[in-house]
Amino acid sequence: MIPLHDDNPTTLKPHVTVGLIAACTLVFLWQWSLGANGQAALYALGIIPAVLLGNASLDPALELMPPRTAP
Repeated sequence: MIPLHDDNPTTLKPHVTVGLIAACTLVFLWQWSLGANGQAALYALGIIPAVLLGNASLDPALELMPPRTAP
């Protein structure tokens, strides 16, 4: 069974846990509101290992910022 309460009460409020739940909920709602453009946002904002390590490049239409070049 799932425990509903604890025998060791605490006086501290779980601020960090509530903040993480709120942040995850806001990100989920933002992604849900994107609709068909959601996949493009995931590619543009997500980390793709091959692109991160330089073995592949992202489609220029999906890039939010141009790639950095060496000075």
